[in-house]
Amino acid sequence: MNEQCNNEIGVVIIGRNEGERLRRSIESVLDQTNKIVYVDSDSSDGSVEYAKSKGVEVVCLNPDEPMNMAKGRNAGFKHLIELHPKIQFIQFIDGDCELLPGWIQEGVSYLKKHKNVAIVSGRRRERFVDASVYNKLADIEWDSEIGVVKYCHGDAMIRAEVLTQTGGFNTTMICGEEPELCIRIRQNGWEIHRIDCEMTMHDADIHKFKQWWLRTIRSGWGFAEGATMHGKAPERHWKKESHNIWFYGLILPFFIITLFPWGLLLLSVYAWHFIKLFRYGKQKKWPSRTSRLFALFMTLSKFPAVYGQMKFHINRVTASTANLIEYKESK
Repeated sequence: MNEQCNNEIGVVIIGRNEGERLRRSIESVLDQTNKIVYVDSDSSDGSVEYAKSKGVEVVCLNPDEPMNMAKGRNAGFKHLIELHPKIQFIQFIDGDCELLPGWIQEGVSYLKKHKNVAIVSGRRRERFVDASVYNKLADIEWDSEIGVVKYCHGDAMIRAEVLTQTGGFNTTMICGEEPELCIRIRQNGWEIHRIDCEMTMHDADIHKFKQWWLRTIRSGWGFAEGATMHGKAPERHWKKESHNIWFYGLILPFFIITLFPWGLLLLSVYAWHFIKLFRYGKQKKWPSRTSRLFALFMTLSKFPAVYGQMKFHINRVTASTANLIEYKESK
């Protein structure tokens, strides 16, 4: 990367007990820029010591306060700007991801050419896509549409001025903070683009059904919170998704049980939903096995997701402190 590009971009990495994943992440970023801030969320695996040994600036979140990814990203951005006030672009990357060669220069070049674009992201892929069905499902999730989009994931390049303008990520959220920020950015007249370029390699490291279940509970929570915050017209953020979760995850099972034995006929609705999702996979030209797995787990996901929705609404009504829903094992 040329010197001018290096002076314009900084990277914020967030993580908690990522172990070897963080080591790969830091090494991949150092190959492209030396302006890095790592934000740690009370790791106990030597992550902080390793980052410091590589010359990376480290910010540690207060373990006595609730921690989340939004707080980490905001803290990293603030520290990066204090160190390098002339930085124009911020690349956010999760500690379980590696930055792929050439992405920084590609992203900076794209934002310079497209003055109306606030955020640009590329393709995130799973490092061990065939290690488990859950990793495969995650890889499918990252394969979003190319062009003008509504949202981005945690790995993305953002204009520093836009983050300052919007106040950054919403620190009250334990998940789903990226789409929520994107809504506020779009409301200010900016666009968000996803381009056809390799960006990061992710290590979901999900090998157990329990991990997938917990991750899906978190997704349900995120859909519920997003719909509560921005569900009104014209945005109607996550409204449709939340309605589907409640219908398949709770309402339909309720009628199947209460109308027994005739209610068993309603199981055909799940079969119809499975077939619909399977056909979607075939339209995307996925192998039949991938399409079947996608249809099966997307149908099954409604149950942990509705539990996540209920947890959010109970938490909101009782004004309880939201705690992180973690699914990964320390490595």
